[in-house]
Amino acid sequence: MIVACPECNGQVSDSAPACPHCGFVRVVQPTQPAAPTTVVVQSTKPGFFDPGANCRGCLIGIVVLPLFGLFVLFVLARC
Repeated sequence: MIVACPECNGQVSDSAPACPHCGFVRVVQPTQPAAPTTVVVQSTKPGFFDPGANCRGCLIGIVVLPLFGLFVLFVLARC
């Protein structure tokens, strides 16, 4: 839309930041204040306490590490 420049009365686009004839800078006030934006982030990676999570870490911690500890104790006891 074409509007008149308040400084020189030249024709200026309403989307122009300044008048191309005299350089008058327009100050455009927003019609509505911007609404605050809320961003919600959800992880797609299963958590530690997620019942549907892959429990490979649990298997290592509960089964493999104690067996390794017993093996090390057995080897050290033979020395």
